[in-house]
Amino acid sequence: MGSQPPPIYRFGLFEVDSHSGEVRRSGVKIKLQDQPLQVLLTLLAQPGNIVSREELRAALWQRDTFVDFDAGLNTVIRRLRDTLGDSADNPTLIETVPRRGYRFIAPVETVTPVVASDSGALPHGRPAASSKRLLWISALGAVAILLVAFVLFSVSTSPASDSPLKFAQITHDGVAKSGPLLSDGTRIYFSELTPTGRVLGQVAAAGGEVIPVAMALQNPRLCNISPDGSEMLVLAGEGEAPLPLWIMPVAGGSPRRIGRILANDAAWCPDPERLVYAAGHDIFLVRKDGTGVQRLVTVEGVPTGLCWSPDGRWLRFHAWDPAPASLSLWEVREDGTDLHPLLPASSALASSSSGIWSSATNTFFFQAVSEGRTDVWAIPASRRWLPWLSAAPVRLTSGPLSFSAPAVNPDNPRELFVLGTSPRAELVRFDSSSGRFLPYLGGISAEGVDFSRDGRWIAFTAYPGGALWRCRTDGTERRQLTFPPMRAFLPRWSPDGGSIAFVDISQEPWAIRVISSAGTGLRQVSPVGLAASDPTWSPVGDRLAFGGVDITHADDPSKFVIRMLELATARVTTLEGSTGLFSPRWSPDGRHMAAINAASELTVLDLADSRNTFTISGLKAGFPSWSRRGDALYFQDRSKPEIPGRILRFSVTSREVGTVVELEGIGRLPLGTFASWSGLTPDDAPL
Repeated sequence: MGSQPPPIYRFGLFEVDSHSGEVRRSGVKIKLQDQPLQVLLTLLAQPGNIVSREELRAALWQRDTFVDFDAGLNTVIRRLRDTLGDSADNPTLIETVPRRGYRFIAPVETVTPVVASDSGALPHGRPAASSKRLLWISALGAVAILLVAFVLFSVSTSPASDSPLKFAQITHDGVAKSGPLLSDGTRIYFSELTPTGRVLGQVAAAGGEVIPVAMALQNPRLCNISPDGSEMLVLAGEGEAPLPLWIMPVAGGSPRRIGRILANDAAWCPDPERLVYAAGHDIFLVRKDGTGVQRLVTVEGVPTGLCWSPDGRWLRFHAWDPAPASLSLWEVREDGTDLHPLLPASSALASSSSGIWSSATNTFFFQAVSEGRTDVWAIPASRRWLPWLSAAPVRLTSGPLSFSAPAVNPDNPRELFVLGTSPRAELVRFDSSSGRFLPYLGGISAEGVDFSRDGRWIAFTAYPGGALWRCRTDGTERRQLTFPPMRAFLPRWSPDGGSIAFVDISQEPWAIRVISSAGTGLRQVSPVGLAASDPTWSPVGDRLAFGGVDITHADDPSKFVIRMLELATARVTTLEGSTGLFSPRWSPDGRHMAAINAASELTVLDLADSRNTFTISGLKAGFPSWSRRGDALYFQDRSKPEIPGRILRFSVTSREVGTVVELEGIGRLPLGTFASWSGLTPDDAPL
């Protein structure tokens, strides 16, 4: 058995490769001298533990070296802190333990890198495949600046092995990317997510500089590329789909709209003069000029990801069903008959989407989400002589990165382009004096930050893992309170600071749990079998209010309701006047309950006098937070799709809305587990 490769360490926005010695911040390589690097690696190998000065001296100097060890080590530590942006007086990364040594106090993720291998050894005891049957896959990746890392790689695999053998990164521009990926064989086209919105980019299939795709369309979203690679189908317009459907020449030129069609997705048919598109629950066929619209099939969910088989006999797609919050692959015959799920019931394949066929090999590739990560799978082509090999899905990717959005290289069917993703976030605080967002708590990768009432403690969840942590407001005394497979979301301190309530999103349906600040006494407080989210404490801590639906069902207004839980008796009641509302926030004085309605508008219930209940109409709100005094609400303006445009402040007394900070042009891409998270510090500064 071979030895494990040297690990990669990740903390906040930093990544340290212990093999190459490279240190990156937000995907950008930074310079760190050898001695500070050796100290950093020694500390990272023992996160949370005290590393003595003697141990660090041994790592830096040989025994026969004559040097002022104390002064030299102090200089090395100072250089290391300067490079990482840490402070000795208020450390968030490296803590000095007087007369003993140093301790790395930030959460550290240790990753074993994927190792390229040309070996014929295959896992799971499966027979080795002939070299002629090796499938080569090329995966595409980029690093999202500041918040999310996406990497494009080239992978070689055997369909019989499940194991990637080779990766080659293609993009290095540090901007977040999303699929679908489209390729004409020479170039790869994709969407880039920036703080100002979505733009289209392109890169050579062999790798190189990412170049913007110039177009006059607003907020363009890629759908499909024509069989000859000369045209792309694009949705464009403000708001959410369905949107107008356009044909855009790849080589440049004016786009042309296809009739008056509004679609969620579209693709070319095997006959290049015809298209297939999805709108609502229906899938239609239409000519390129927008005439001859014909309904093919109606499905229960919302279909997208349309993909024809190479022979044109089957159409495959994925459908989103909000009722069970599921995403699954389906197929239907070319005449609209024999509609059925593509895959058997399986926990590993329960959330599958983004399928693509290889016309050369008839292999079907798709992505599946399981246990918090996404991987690319393949269904090999049917073989009449070996029927037992024809239908079993094979996982092609694994490792520290998630892989998604597969796209076959039309010039080389042995290559598959995919996005490789390693989510990373930086916690930042808005500094009103400078008008800038600055790293908070060392820029840790965290969300859902909540402060105890006395302002001395912080609770947060690690992004993207979902572990619940607590620490002092200066970053000291950090303790992890929950561990995988549990995933915590939106923690809330009890008024006395002794307990933390949070949503457990690792189970279905979601549940509210409470744990002590010491990490003991974990228990579920919401009724078993009842969906629950967004806990909020009453001012005296005797009750919890929570949303009666998890966020994944938030498009079903009939299920919206706010429930009240008496902790002493476990009695659950429904808050009067809360039908159609979710995401509750109890005001510090107990007088009001803020919530969001089905139209994403902020509603404020007066619990003492229902006649004073009111709604802020015309603005889509996200993540409302009460000011420390309870006289105002801060919330995201989510009127634009995908990313919030600004943070607003609503005065409860004057009922006036004002802008706190514009989020466009700040050079950062807001992010979160389900939507870009925001909150407040004790002095009402946006986080």
